[in-house]
Amino acid sequence: MNDQNSARTATMASLYARQGYIQKALDIYNQLLVAEPERRDVIEAIAELESGCQKKGDKQLCDLLPLFSEWINLMLCHITLEKLNRLRLLKNPNEK
Repeated sequence: MNDQNSARTATMASLYARQGYIQKALDIYNQLLVAEPERRDVIEAIAELESGCQKKGDKQLCDLLPLFSEWINLMLCHITLEKLNRLRLLKNPNEK
């Protein structure tokens, strides 16, 4: 793991969010979620950022957050489909 990736933790994303760097926080949370789709803490943190944006009235960010959520859901579906395909290939190695 290189130094740049080692700083990409949920703690770092949380710090960015508290400092108002919502986009940086979302970028890190998205990377964490792609790597570990089962992380409920990351999913909850994204939802919290989304609800906080609505309270602050940041229209531009509020418009983008649903797109990020949709992208995350699509990535999770993609990862699940890849896993299922690998299992299918293990069960039936002659299929490609």
